[in-house]
Amino acid sequence: MASSANHRFRCDNFQSGLQLGGTLSIVISIYAVMFYFANYFFVAACLAVVVGVFNVRLTSFMHDCSHYAYFTSRRANEWVGSLLGILTFTPFLYFKYHHLKHHGASGNLDRRGWGDVLLYTVEEYANLPFGMRVFYRLYRNPWIYFSIGPFVYFLYIMRNPFSAAAGTRERRSLHFVNFIWIGVYAAACAAGADMLHFSVLHMTTLYVGGLIGLWLFYVQHQFETAYWRRSSEWDFADAAWHGSTYLQFPPFVEWLLGSINMHDVHHLDAKVPNYRLRERMRSLPYRFNSRNTFTFADTFKTFRLKLWDEEDGVMVGFPKLSRRTIFRRQSIMPVQHRDEEAVLNSP
Repeated sequence: MASSANHRFRCDNFQSGLQLGGTLSIVISIYAVMFYFANYFFVAACLAVVVGVFNVRLTSFMHDCSHYAYFTSRRANEWVGSLLGILTFTPFLYFKYHHLKHHGASGNLDRRGWGDVLLYTVEEYANLPFGMRVFYRLYRNPWIYFSIGPFVYFLYIMRNPFSAAAGTRERRSLHFVNFIWIGVYAAACAAGADMLHFSVLHMTTLYVGGLIGLWLFYVQHQFETAYWRRSSEWDFADAAWHGSTYLQFPPFVEWLLGSINMHDVHHLDAKVPNYRLRERMRSLPYRFNSRNTFTFADTFKTFRLKLWDEEDGVMVGFPKLSRRTIFRRQSIMPVQHRDEEAVLNSP
């Protein structure tokens, strides 16, 4: 959608290749050391944690590929994305399908369910059957969400071929990654590996990467003054400006995360690769509302927010059992509707 005025913010094949090659070299080296110390389980487990962290960075590259933003060639994005999907236990085409739907529906109350954290409004929650309210409370409990959530995501959602329509590329993508990893486990067993240790190390990488990933995705759209509107009032640029966070992290942490902490800029212009997001942010004629800017410590405050209050336009906690708690927000500047094309093409 962006014009040639923003060409300088688009991907560079050499820079993407250099970034990808450098990160893969680090990950392969860590794997090599981990296998060398396989008999020293504690050392190997610590290295598995490091691999899990780097899986977040690799997922950020895969995420760029899903937007065809990492290489100029569409085929190169899909091949590299599929390779990274194997390494991160994620079927690329299935991920891409749901993630692009998420970008087109983020902040739209009438189009929830595409890559979102499950969210009900206050009124919807009040009308839920008792069993669904219990389920939602458990789902929204951070101890449960972050303890079993990574395993549910990687071992069920990303493994279940029946979650995609039969005969589609998305289902074939699920089958492909499942088949590859069945082969990996079979090869390890045939090579005489201690399968308990092998499985624990692999699950450690999945859990650590999934924990960070789920935490990021949660805090990127779940905050008090987030943006949720019905379709008749929904606006793409406002959903990006006001419905996504900017997480302030030290440069090294930002590097590890593949700059996905600048999630607001990414939602505004998804064709910008991770290594040019900060440059793109600085080019914008105005900055997001400061209420969307969070430090690491600030993100923990979002976990108390459970429901969207359509009346007051804020996220709130669960209501008291005896009566509906009324939440009032502080004075907030009204949302300014902007033309999407004008924002994306700003010099």
